[in-house]
Amino acid sequence: MKTLKSSIFILSAIAALLCLFGCNYSQSYMPDLNDKAKSISDSINSRYHFEAINLTGKKTSGTSGKHATLTIQFVNGQNIPTDTSQMKALAKQLAIEVKKAIKDTTRFDGYVVGFDTRKIDGAVTTNNFYDFDFAPDDLKEK
Repeated sequence: MKTLKSSIFILSAIAALLCLFGCNYSQSYMPDLNDKAKSISDSINSRYHFEAINLTGKKTSGTSGKHATLTIQFVNGQNIPTDTSQMKALAKQLAIEVKKAIKDTTRFDGYVVGFDTRKIDGAVTTNNFYDFDFAPDDLKEK
């Protein structure tokens, strides 16, 4: 009977450890901005008139290690190209500019830049969005 109890205990402990190491953890936060943030935001908005520019940092850790990404979401802009390759080029250009407003860019392993178009018609909201992923090296100024 003792061996059965100890076997169950050992199996339970192993299962708990596997769950602990196999689980992912994520945390969202607002990244720290530097003193250039306001002028960069004003510059971008003077050209594209976004309703909002949302920045979200996200830390994740799990079996694949620790990662941090910055999501930059542009909402309801004007003069956004409809061609996907041109939109990606604009996303890259804007990400390079926004990156200048972040205090510590070395903490991010990746950047996700999205264009979100929201239309509200009465009680119905329609969203169209395009997201583009960039590595830090993709966003270096030339």
